[in-house]
Amino acid sequence: MTLVADSASAPQPALQLTRSVDAPRVLHLVPSLYGGGMERSLLRLITGASKTRSDSDSQAITHGVCILKQGAADLVEQSRSAAQTWVLGDGAPGMGRWTTWRRLRDVIWRFEPDILHARTTAVWFDAAFALRKHPRIRLLLSYHGRTSFKPTGRVRRRINRWACAKADAVMTVSCEAARMLESEWGIPARKIRVIFNGVDTERFSPPQRHRTVHAGLPARTPADHIVACIANFLPIKGLDMLLRSWRRVVMADRRAKLWLIGDGPLRGALTQLADVLRLGDHVEFLGRREDVPDLLRAADLFVLPSQYEASSNAALEAMATGLPIVAFDVGGMRELIRPNHTGWLVPAGDPDHLADTVLSALIDRSARQRVGQAARRAVIEEHTLADWIDRYTSLYHSLAEGGRPACAE
Repeated sequence: MTLVADSASAPQPALQLTRSVDAPRVLHLVPSLYGGGMERSLLRLITGASKTRSDSDSQAITHGVCILKQGAADLVEQSRSAAQTWVLGDGAPGMGRWTTWRRLRDVIWRFEPDILHARTTAVWFDAAFALRKHPRIRLLLSYHGRTSFKPTGRVRRRINRWACAKADAVMTVSCEAARMLESEWGIPARKIRVIFNGVDTERFSPPQRHRTVHAGLPARTPADHIVACIANFLPIKGLDMLLRSWRRVVMADRRAKLWLIGDGPLRGALTQLADVLRLGDHVEFLGRREDVPDLLRAADLFVLPSQYEASSNAALEAMATGLPIVAFDVGGMRELIRPNHTGWLVPAGDPDHLADTVLSALIDRSARQRVGQAARRAVIEEHTLADWIDRYTSLYHSLAEGGRPACAE
């Protein structure tokens, strides 16, 4: 079923804010709402804020969500349960970009935000363009990483720079990404703020904290070595390289099984590659799952073969569960993982090194336990959900009050 917001029946006047901003209103703009890390991060923020908010809390944030295109029905419903949500349906028959922008302006007029938060570069221009007649609304852009190897083209870079010039602040999730925004895109350092990702350490917690086991888990024996990987099935996630590495792993350890959790356009190609490599008994494609915490608790190790990650939510969830991690040393991963302490980092693009490191971790159970415990402690100290929400709240208040945002690092 297509969910489409009501279109504007007539042009709306420019918004005039006359009320107090003690409780700022933030409208989040996203291109779509499916299962990616950015989208789930948004849902964590608005649902976490709604759970902690009370009617007497004058400092609370009122969130709204505007989805330009479409979304998965369950995620859209989750958004609606926590915040006022619009799905504009860009791409529907007869709907062009001008219609989308008109509907976006209508949403802005209806919601009356103090801040418009464009949560990916795909909607930076839309947000900046929509606020041309709303000078009192603050514009926050955020960068959560890239989903393609393809370099940013000249036209896109110019568009991004134009949007950044209109923005009051640009937020990202790692220091590595912040340096990239400054050096490659020319965004002034004074505008860039870093908010590291956060995770629910109660929902993602070690097996010993849970007495019941989910009945729908894949079959396994006590002797199996389960390695989990959560990713969108995109080229940049490096899952083809992981499968080739996995052939080397199972030749040395016939008890090793790989759980691939996620989906995407490469699903068919990856399934075919697993068949060609004769990995049928050692790889399970589990699709998108809502029982990810149980799957992680049933695993022995987490592997992340991404060729780039600004900051991986999946890695944080695994660490919170007490799983040690093997990942390529790319992007902001070194800011999450301390090598040989909370996980193991492998030189990027080296499948043999990846396989050898996975094998070493599977063989040494005591090392897995030590590293997994250290990983959970690190998450509790630096990446809790409550602290993460507080950092966002502080940034939103600072923007709404018209001052320069305090550094969120």
